[in-house]
Amino acid sequence: MTKVDIEFDNSNKTVENTPSNNSNHQNSEGSEYLELLQRTKAEFDNFKKRTEKEKLELSEFVEGNLISKILPVLDDFERMLQSEIQDMPQLEGCRLIYKNLNSIFTALGLNEFGEIGDSFDPNMHEAIAVKKGEDEFDNKIMSIIEKGYIFKNRILRYAKVEVGAAQ
Repeated sequence: MTKVDIEFDNSNKTVENTPSNNSNHQNSEGSEYLELLQRTKAEFDNFKKRTEKEKLELSEFVEGNLISKILPVLDDFERMLQSEIQDMPQLEGCRLIYKNLNSIFTALGLNEFGEIGDSFDPNMHEAIAVKKGEDEFDNKIMSIIEKGYIFKNRILRYAKVEVGAAQ
């Protein structure tokens, strides 16, 4: 056994370094390392969760940007199918392409918004024109110039609408 001098309150005391004192020191050091290991593991788990979330958000952002670049093509198909030219032999093929493209977008999470008669919401709609009319149509969507789209709770394109106003 070795003797260790410890100074408490200006008084010198001698403590013998016994196996029990040594094991207490080792236990406290071991518990410190265990706590550090647990904290490090928790930080790493949080890091993994955060990076997974960031990857998912980035993926959704990229998907949304790609879809927003394809939306004008969808609009062109829609305008062509609503046009008065109905005698084109390829029209049925165009309908099928439009239907398939629309179903793919819907499956990915793209949703249209903005219906005639809905209340105008400046957070979702862009007023292109104002049409004077009855009081019942005040601040209501009178016509849709271009559809609005939401992709996974993010507005990709605001609906361009004509809004009614009371006279």
